[in-house]
Amino acid sequence: MADTHGIYKPIQLPLETRVLTLSPGEHDDPLIGSLSTLAILSPSEPYEALSYCWNSSVVVISKKYDPDFKISAALYGTDENGNRVESSEKIAFKDMLNHPHYESFYIRMGGQLPDGVLLLDTTPVIIGGELDRALRRLRDTECSLRIWVDALCINQTDISERNEHVKVMSQIYANASHVRLWLGETIGLETELQHTLGTVQTVLEDVLLKDGLFDSGASLRDIQRKFVNSPDAVRIEWGRIAELVDRAWFSRTWVIQEIANARDVTIHIGPVQLPWEYLADTLCLLRTYRLDYPMANSKGLKAIVTMRELRTELVKERLPHTKQDFLRLLEELRGFKSTIPSDKLYGVVGMTAYKAKLAIDYSKPPEQVFTDFAINQLQTGSLDILTHCVDVPTAPQTLPLPSWVPDWTRPGWVEPLRIRGLAANACGTTKPSFHLNRANNTLSIKGRLLDRITALEPARQIPPPPESTGIPVGATQDETLQNMNPAHRHAHRVAQYRQESVQVYTNILHLAFPAGTPPDLRRSHPAIYDRLWRTVMCNRTRDNAVPDPAVGARGFGVHLNVMMSDSSSDVVREMVAAHIAEEGGEGVEVDADAYEQGLREAYQVVLGANSKFCHNRRFCRSERGRLGWVVEGVREGDVVGVFHGGQYPFVLREVEGGWSIVGDCYLDGFMDGEGMEEEFGDCEREFVIV
Repeated sequence: MADTHGIYKPIQLPLETRVLTLSPGEHDDPLIGSLSTLAILSPSEPYEALSYCWNSSVVVISKKYDPDFKISAALYGTDENGNRVESSEKIAFKDMLNHPHYESFYIRMGGQLPDGVLLLDTTPVIIGGELDRALRRLRDTECSLRIWVDALCINQTDISERNEHVKVMSQIYANASHVRLWLGETIGLETELQHTLGTVQTVLEDVLLKDGLFDSGASLRDIQRKFVNSPDAVRIEWGRIAELVDRAWFSRTWVIQEIANARDVTIHIGPVQLPWEYLADTLCLLRTYRLDYPMANSKGLKAIVTMRELRTELVKERLPHTKQDFLRLLEELRGFKSTIPSDKLYGVVGMTAYKAKLAIDYSKPPEQVFTDFAINQLQTGSLDILTHCVDVPTAPQTLPLPSWVPDWTRPGWVEPLRIRGLAANACGTTKPSFHLNRANNTLSIKGRLLDRITALEPARQIPPPPESTGIPVGATQDETLQNMNPAHRHAHRVAQYRQESVQVYTNILHLAFPAGTPPDLRRSHPAIYDRLWRTVMCNRTRDNAVPDPAVGARGFGVHLNVMMSDSSSDVVREMVAAHIAEEGGEGVEVDADAYEQGLREAYQVVLGANSKFCHNRRFCRSERGRLGWVVEGVREGDVVGVFHGGQYPFVLREVEGGWSIVGDCYLDGFMDGEGMEEEFGDCEREFVIV
């Protein structure tokens, strides 16, 4: 890279930044531009802003290819003149780049776009491949483009300037006339994507407006049933939407505030343009009515929902900051990535009321930034920060942090129960009692050691296995086509889920009931059955009401049958038929419709609570015979404790020098202060958390 020292003239932060003026040109013309000073609060001319990923725009889970690796490629179809095209060849992976037919496969398979050159104020500057493509796609052929680009408008080698720029980043994007969201080059599916989004909109309009379900106050179940049974619903290719929102941009921390503060946003995928509001409104409507189940685990969908909520507050309602708590927002975005660990905090704090309390300082190591933040949270008298501490073996720790400090760069695969909204009061009326030892980074805290984990259900995959979008080495043509086909992948995932759920619930029953238990669990062991259904829904409805025993027990019966079924049959209908056969007879009338409706409603109560509170948690049994849900990193022999002043129990592990926090947990019978009663008085102790 050429020496850029002379390019960056001094500016007055936080009042000024720089803006790039990009000269017009055709796609393949050289990139030429210049930097000028921009008044952040009152720009003299309108400017746009770019939001993009510095590295590859496509997330690839499959094996990366050597540039010289020979790949068998075949073409079948017609060209633009209608002529039949059939060819096959072996082509080096690197040669797929810029190939008229194979470049989309090169990008999808993780190929890096080569760096480009921007002549910036007469100085050649090397820029990343994604930025090079974005600028070439966005520039006009006749008019100059004034656009703010972080990689160019900030002197990245000046730490002091970077610190100050982070503080005004939200203002820069908020004052831009337009934000251009670059998702990367096309991978050949964008036309189908637009058709699919149009189909979703059509079905939603038919169900909610034309059929009048929106105005009639129809139940969620009625809307879902009408949507699924719509003739056009079968034309929705969910894999197309998933491939869009699973692009790398949707997993980056910084992009959240870039879009949340934007006045207007356009999505760019190669030459294709898509209004942000169109995409966000459509997908958020699906989420509202829980119709997004085929892509429910998509991080990209979560990002869109989060950004839409934030934009509503910051742009439409013109609030100075989001109403969301900073700690909650950090957890919501925990699975998102940042090149610099400290940006996990710095990248979102500007949207919150906490921004005045967090000093931006890139000279601090990230472990100090995270530790100082945890201490600040504890000094408020709340133990909420501890619920965000989670230790899972599948996410290795890279920062030297004590277990009482959350590592925000490390995915936990599970949200704390407080974020999931589970009402609990494990500490009773006790108040926090702790002290910090900064010399050895330990937290000494009073509490009670109540139980020990003795058995875990092992079959549930946490996190779910990643979905590869690459082509396996050595795959046949048919296997390759299947692997690239979203419909095939979705059907395969559904089959895997059914097989797993049967095994998981078989294991749960083995953990909960004695060996040799007869099939009629409810009648043979009513007390255990009662504890089990309460545990499966954390003894709360989605709205945090204590469930009605009759509804909970009946709904769990349906839930158990559904989870133990490896077919797509209507389990409820089968249960109704069995009930009629058992109860019906000469002179006995059975209202099948009413019975079915009652079963479905009870099932939704149990399913709603289970999916909300127990997502990505592992079922367990304790030494005292209690049932519960723990995080993935828990081992047999770990203990369950309650801290004074803490709402939730914690799983702890004894280590050298004290105890380590593994994660929060649900343990039936210890969620509402029972562990603080007199019978557990001899369990009192001081935990030294290291």
